[in-house]
Amino acid sequence: MNTSRLSFNRCVWLALALAAAAGSSTLQYRTVQSRFENAVRADNERFTLPFTDVAGRYRAVAGELTPEYLARLDEKLRPNAWTLRAVAQWRAGEFTPSVASALEGLAEITRQRPQSPQLENGRDSILLTRVPGLVEDSRLRQRFNERAAATRLLSAPSCTISRSTAASCAACGSNSRSFGPSPGVADKTKEAELKATRAVARWPADSSKRLSSPSASASQ
Repeated sequence: MNTSRLSFNRCVWLALALAAAAGSSTLQYRTVQSRFENAVRADNERFTLPFTDVAGRYRAVAGELTPEYLARLDEKLRPNAWTLRAVAQWRAGEFTPSVASALEGLAEITRQRPQSPQLENGRDSILLTRVPGLVEDSRLRQRFNERAAATRLLSAPSCTISRSTAASCAACGSNSRSFGPSPGVADKTKEAELKATRAVARWPADSSKRLSSPSASASQ
């Protein structure tokens, strides 16, 4: 998996979502859009501000954009609202609801297509179509990190003795070597941890530059 390319793609789609948030406005809905924009900026700065609850911010946006709330919106705003909801749920780690929201948004575009054919190839349609793939990418990354964590646990020494029982367990050293990881496994574990760390650390550093200019990011 080319982590650099995936990281770049994530930056581009977040940049497009940020641009989409500014694409339409009413007084009430604009408040929700502003909160989404703030969540994206916090997402970019999560490594410089490690105690910021980024997922919580996205979750709050998705919580405001309920299906009942969207049903009361002007229909022209609904595709954009479904886009923000789907992207917010994706970044909050709510993967299954995110895909469901994306499908609802695409269905809304289909319903409005006879009156507004331009929606079919618009920014919201593009983002909503891409959300399932972005979700799957995040799921794969999550599984990779969980696997690396499990391997790290398995690499921990499995035989420890107290000083008082050391004399009666002289063979424990050899047993610990048999139950513990071999040098080769430990090296592979360390390599997996380093790869996971680089994959996670790489994209926020790049995205802070790209998201500062959404139009420039989208053009890339």
